[in-house]
Amino acid sequence: MTEMTVDTTTGEDLPRCLKIAEDLHTGDLMVHEDHGLGRFAGLDTAAGSEVIRLEFAEGASLLVPVTEAGTLWRHGSCDTGMALDDLGGSAWKRRSATLRRRVSRAAGRLVRAARAREAAEMPVIEPGGAAVDHVAAGFRWEETPDQQAAIDAILSDLASGRGMDRLLVGDVGFGKTEVALRAIAAAAGAGVQVAVLAPTTILVRQHLETLTDRLAGTGLTVAGLSRLDPPAAARDVRDRLRAGRIDVVVGTHALLTPATAFADLGLIVVDEEQRFGKAHKTRLRRLTEGAHVLSMTATPIPGSLQQALIGIQDLSVLATAPTLRHPVRTAQAPLTDAVLHDALTTERARGGQSFVVVPRIADIDAARDRIARACPDLSLRVVHGDLSARDLDAQMRAFAEGDGDVLLATTLIESGLDVPRANTMLVLQPERFGLTQLHQLRGRIGRGDAQAICLLLSAGTETRTADARRRLDTLVRQSGLGAGFALSRIDLDLRGGGDPSGADQSGHDARIGPALHADLLASALRRARGLPARSRPAVHLEVTAHLPEAYVNDPDTRATLYNRLGHARTLSDLGDLRHEVTARFGPMPTATDALFDIAALRLRAADLGVEGLSAGPEVVAIDLPRGACPDPLPQSVTRSGRRLLQHGDHADFAGQVAALSRVLDVIAAARA
Repeated sequence: MTEMTVDTTTGEDLPRCLKIAEDLHTGDLMVHEDHGLGRFAGLDTAAGSEVIRLEFAEGASLLVPVTEAGTLWRHGSCDTGMALDDLGGSAWKRRSATLRRRVSRAAGRLVRAARAREAAEMPVIEPGGAAVDHVAAGFRWEETPDQQAAIDAILSDLASGRGMDRLLVGDVGFGKTEVALRAIAAAAGAGVQVAVLAPTTILVRQHLETLTDRLAGTGLTVAGLSRLDPPAAARDVRDRLRAGRIDVVVGTHALLTPATAFADLGLIVVDEEQRFGKAHKTRLRRLTEGAHVLSMTATPIPGSLQQALIGIQDLSVLATAPTLRHPVRTAQAPLTDAVLHDALTTERARGGQSFVVVPRIADIDAARDRIARACPDLSLRVVHGDLSARDLDAQMRAFAEGDGDVLLATTLIESGLDVPRANTMLVLQPERFGLTQLHQLRGRIGRGDAQAICLLLSAGTETRTADARRRLDTLVRQSGLGAGFALSRIDLDLRGGGDPSGADQSGHDARIGPALHADLLASALRRARGLPARSRPAVHLEVTAHLPEAYVNDPDTRATLYNRLGHARTLSDLGDLRHEVTARFGPMPTATDALFDIAALRLRAADLGVEGLSAGPEVVAIDLPRGACPDPLPQSVTRSGRRLLQHGDHADFAGQVAALSRVLDVIAAARA
């Protein structure tokens, strides 16, 4: 996967990027666009073809043709006690109408904000320059295709004259910093100031050392600003920033205080953007009114990812793994003294170090005592949020330099600590952590060439909620290189993206689910931009179209594939899914080929605003919106009101598909 840029005009990449993130299972909650919240009750057979059965309140059932799976959305919740809607009742229609109005208002605010930003006069930063060449020459490796594509996109943004607002996503070690260095060198070399914002003093120090080293010899001035600086030193940095005598400043939240001012701020780089809350981002927006913004993360928060996927923010993804990098082996195990002893002593025996992570400061003492009892020969360091900033920095720096076998910590080690010798992590009470938070923690190990191991240790599994079990199972499954973006999509699917123009960074209407909420938002954005709504054509073809049981024998897998097929939004998506299915299950039988042919016809028709497709052995018909019939028509096509007809011998399904395609070609040519 290379650099991905979302179409900021239409947001059409949302459904492609936000594929159904997890498999469907019988009993999962699903939302039908017309009927509301139901429960997936498995697959059934009707009229010789497979259908999806949904259960609603009072035991009512709805059979949904597999060709209409696009009307169904995973809810994402494991709350088995959530009340289902009444099939045919009015409550869902009222709730849906209210939500659509709210989403429409949010979309209008987003579009107005985006247009205001695009209209604002922004510094034009040319992509070349001596500083950029100097930084590129100092890179010891060859840029990956992902990196080069992201660099090109960012430098193009800076030179465009409109405000850059780009999210750069990539796992630890995939080269985000190198991409940001090119942008920093371009901006500072062009004479504007650059602010690099990081969440911890440790990360600020690492960035400061990197920038000082890589920009040496360019004549650019680099400085740092954090709560560890003596008051006099901090005042000096702020005075020089205000006077324009500092080109690049790296800092923590200290950069966001009213006391910090810039002479000519042109670019802000936000590292670990998921660590900053909404209040911090509000203050950041005050700084960015005349500046370009580049945000970096391995696991974007749901709100940020949603904005990138719907086209409010540009998106670049680094998915090429570093050379010789191994995925972190991840497993669940019981929390026992024997497991602690084996894992920690094995790591020391191979010359490495270990992290032990607990969810709360209150858990530190018990964990310390347990480690001391299980591994009395290991040296232990402890860090948590109650330590002073200087003590915290000293402890973490000492461990990074090799002093200590085990670092017992809370989640404050989530970012900014680079310990190449650390290759084992034990997470205690993992059910108390979020999905992407666990992945961020896991990213602290495996930075060297040794195989890294992450163990999720629980005292017992019987007290876990269904959501916690799903989170941990997902983390174990998604343990390959570059899993951060996939996990973030799953997190968005589970938690929702919140109101992108409001205060919430995640969340959704509890009974509609995040996936449908995101689709409604994408549609509302199209309308707010004055673009036509995307149609969902009705398809009536006399053909058996499904995944035969003999071809895909697991019913939940078939249901998952039907749902993914229903939510494909481009012919490219459809081609990718076709390739995946044939790779997994072999050549497609006729009924499955027909399923994909119908999906392709529907996609083409939707792009043209067609309202319906139907076919029989003697005539095929296409229904168009009022006033949309092309003129003149080819001799083979006739018109009946808003319906285009082609008569002929279409005895088999292949002939009907070909005839429908020809009429769609006529409409496309007329539009062109």
